[in-house]
Amino acid sequence: MKHIILCIHFLLMVVGLGQAQDCSVAPDMRVNCGYPTVTEADCRAIGCCFDSSILNTKWCFYNATAGPIKKLECSGDPTKRIDCGFPRITEKQCILRGCCFDSSISGVKWCYARTVITTPAPDTTTASTTAETTTVPTTPETTTASTTAETTTVPTTPGILFTLFIFTNCSTCICIDNHFDLIMGLDTTPPTPPPTPETTTETTTAPPPTECAADRVDCGYGGITQEECEGKGCIFDSTIPETKWCFYTVAEAPARKAECTVDPSVRIDCGYPGITDKDCREKGCCYDECIPDVTWCFEKAVPVST
Repeated sequence: MKHIILCIHFLLMVVGLGQAQDCSVAPDMRVNCGYPTVTEADCRAIGCCFDSSILNTKWCFYNATAGPIKKLECSGDPTKRIDCGFPRITEKQCILRGCCFDSSISGVKWCYARTVITTPAPDTTTASTTAETTTVPTTPETTTASTTAETTTVPTTPGILFTLFIFTNCSTCICIDNHFDLIMGLDTTPPTPPPTPETTTETTTAPPPTECAADRVDCGYGGITQEECEGKGCIFDSTIPETKWCFYTVAEAPARKAECTVDPSVRIDCGYPGITDKDCREKGCCYDECIPDVTWCFEKAVPVST
């Protein structure tokens, strides 16, 4: 057990050294490395930089070396994304699986596999070499960290190597694989698939047809249950993926949409740093994380008439 703890402590020290070298990234150039409400300890534990001194920016982000590569890994045609999650997966669960998360585009997969960026080894016989990059989509289940110089796909920053070592090459280090969840305080339990819907004869409000799903106005928050949604007087329909499952009725939707239609530049803060979607909405505020570097939890534009 002692050698396991020493192994982890040593690797964490290496991560810290790697971070201290190039965490000076301009706020508008930061590439997100965490998830909503991520703590400084959890952020640094996965080899990333943390800086909460600047509001309305990414606090947990990749260092200057890894940032551009990580951004490319999660870029590409949204219609060609390879699913990396399961129905109703949260951003935190998706990020901890080593996947990309982007909920800003409706009608596509929000949790999806990274694209491997392959950079050929530099030619040491010339003064300068322009690196060419190619992308090969792959799923997290089949991705492995290469051990040859010709197919190295990650930067040599110790912190980043440690991160991929944990997520993609744990089979070679039993001590980390068996104790990572206990040491880092993370929930690595495999996600439980959603229950199979049961046939019922109870009369409920019929969900809108598929072509109308884009018009739904959100009434819930990430991970809300059918019971919680209907308890708010809203409609719940999980039969159409990549859409809002908890939404307002047709009669109520226009007013609810109008009260949260506020120019992002003049939003009035209604929460606190790291507030969750659920906590924000329970305060009676609007929540919208689609636009980076602005207030996500903000005051409503107009009161709802009752």
